[in-house]
Amino acid sequence: MISRLKRNAGWFSEYQESLKRSPSIREEFSEKAETRVLGSLKSPGGEDWDVYHRVRVPMLDTIRGKGEIDLIAVGKRCLIAVEVKNWVGLIEEEDGEFFQKRVSRGRVLERHVEKVKSLERIYRGETNCNVPPIYSLIVFPNPRTVFSEGVSRMFSCLSSGDLDLFYHATVSKLEEMPDQTRAEFSRMFEDFGTWDTIELHGGLTLSGDVADGFAVCCDSSAIVDRNSISEVSFSAVRGEWPTKLLGPRVEAKLLFRDGSSMLCHVDPFQSLDFLAAGKGKIPMGPSKIRKITFGHMGLEKWRKERSRISGSKVNKATRKYSEGDVVIGTVQGWVESGILVELDKSGCLGLLRNRAFSSMSEIQISRAFYTKGREIEVEVSETDKTRGILLDFPS
Repeated sequence: MISRLKRNAGWFSEYQESLKRSPSIREEFSEKAETRVLGSLKSPGGEDWDVYHRVRVPMLDTIRGKGEIDLIAVGKRCLIAVEVKNWVGLIEEEDGEFFQKRVSRGRVLERHVEKVKSLERIYRGETNCNVPPIYSLIVFPNPRTVFSEGVSRMFSCLSSGDLDLFYHATVSKLEEMPDQTRAEFSRMFEDFGTWDTIELHGGLTLSGDVADGFAVCCDSSAIVDRNSISEVSFSAVRGEWPTKLLGPRVEAKLLFRDGSSMLCHVDPFQSLDFLAAGKGKIPMGPSKIRKITFGHMGLEKWRKERSRISGSKVNKATRKYSEGDVVIGTVQGWVESGILVELDKSGCLGLLRNRAFSSMSEIQISRAFYTKGREIEVEVSETDKTRGILLDFPS
C-alpha cells in the first residue's frame, strides 16, 4: 500500500516538473531563424521552389546513422542544401574550423558537405542517374552576424538576403532538370522522414528517435506502433489527490497514418527510451510526455540489406546485375587491383580493374581524379560467384 502511494506521488511529481519545461528563448529564436530562411528559399530568382525542412539523410557509412539537413530547396535547375546558423557576432574560419566570437564551433561546413555527399550517393544508387547540381550552403540569417574577410569570400557562406544574388550569379546559368528528377527527390525526402519529436507537458519539444520496440498498449488490448500511427497525445484525467491516492489515469489520442483517430486509456507507467539528438538516451513516459510525433517509419528495408552485405570488399550479390548493364556508381576507394565502385544504395560493390586503363600513367592520373565519393559510369563485364561483379568503362 505505502509503496503504491509513493509510486503514485512520484508520478505526479514528474508530471508537475514536466509542466515547468517550456522552450528556452534561444530555442525559439533558432526555430524562428530556420522558418525565415525557409521562407526565403521558396522563391529565389522568382522561381517556385519545393522546400523540405529538417530532412534526415541516411549516412551510408554507418548502419543506422542519419544526418539532418536543416533545409533542402528543389528548383528547376538544382538543389540547395542549407545549414542554418543563427549566430551573433564575428564569424571566422580557419582550416575548415568555424569560430564565433573567437570560440570554436567546429567543422560546420565539412559536416554539412558529408551529409550532402551521402544524399548524392543514395540518389545515384536508387535511380542510376547522374546527380544534378546540389549546392551546400551555410546561411546566417541574424542581422547581427558579422563575417570576417575570409568568410565573406567563401562561396558557401551567405546571409539570407544573399540568396537572390546567389541565384543570379550561379543557378540561373544552369540548364533545367527533367521534371522526373524533381519528383524523385520529393519521393526520397518523404521516405527519409525527419526526427521523432516529444513535446513535454510544459511545451518544450525534444528531437531525436523513439527507440525500436516502442508500442502503445491500449485498454482495448490493441497494440500500435510507428508503422500505423503518426502521432499520440497523452493527457492526465485525474487531479493531484485522486492521482496520489488512486493512481494516475491517462487518456491517449492516437492519430493513424490513414487520417483516422482513436481515444483509449493506456498504462500511465509505461516507459520508452528516447534517443535525444545530442543528449543520449532519456527514459520517459506519460508523466512527462504530452505528445509524440513519429517522423519516420523506422529503419529502411534497403539499409537492413546494406548492413547484411557490408564488410565484403567485392560482395557476391551478382544476381542483381547482368553483363552489359551500365551503372552510374560511386567510387568507394582504390585497392591494389583497381577501384571499388558502389553500384546501388544497398551497398553492392563492383571492381573496376586496373586493366580498364590504358597505362600505368593513366592509373596514376585516375587516382587523383576518381577519389572517394566521385561519380563514375561503369559497365558490368562479368558476374562471377567467386570474384563478384567485375566492371569496365562503357564501350
